[in-house]
Amino acid sequence: MHSPTRRLSLMLALAIGLPLLASCGTPPPSSLSTVVHRSATLLTHAASIHMEFATEASPPSSVIAAESGSGTYVAPSTFSGSFIVGFHGVPLSVDIVVTGSSTYLRAPLAQGFSKGDPSAYGFPNPVAFFSHTAGFPALLQDTTSLHYAGLTSQSGTLEWSITGTVPNAMLAGILKTPHVTRTDAVTYVIDPHTGMLTSLTVRAPLYTASMLTSVTISLAYPASPPHITPPPS
Repeated sequence: MHSPTRRLSLMLALAIGLPLLASCGTPPPSSLSTVVHRSATLLTHAASIHMEFATEASPPSSVIAAESGSGTYVAPSTFSGSFIVGFHGVPLSVDIVVTGSSTYLRAPLAQGFSKGDPSAYGFPNPVAFFSHTAGFPALLQDTTSLHYAGLTSQSGTLEWSITGTVPNAMLAGILKTPHVTRTDAVTYVIDPHTGMLTSLTVRAPLYTASMLTSVTISLAYPASPPHITPPPS
């Protein structure tokens, strides 16, 4: 039996005309731009998204930046999770809770949360990742040079791998990374059954303008979104 989230994904996919496949080994049945744009639409309809963030390399000691993290977003404007931050060469854990316009951080070694700005630790407000106009949905819409790269195994399931390029200016705006005039390579993994984006990997100047680093963001869609409230101080 499908979970409520799975049923919702299937209903949304049907509503926007995404052909469901009898076999997950079948290549995309329509144009790649249609597949990617439909994933963007489905992403904007997701009630909750669990995110895993990982980079291939730690930031240099001269840079303060996130190197990994995880958390759960609940539409339209809440998030709870934690990031591992490279702080002058030392990995430190920073917890974050976002509720509406308020952002709370628990700094390394701190007992409680206080209002703060995650950019001080080198990572953006995670809610912005899922902005319809300036987050991952917009990135999907603006991806060009799409190419079907075949099937990839995600947790034992075969899914579509689609590559493309994205403007660095948009990517830098989402990840709050150095902006250079270039395009960056991106790989999307999309579930053939639901059309949902399950991961994206980009290779870009993540820490410095001259240091290319890959970052992978994996996405899952909880059946029961958590209830996120402001934390105690």
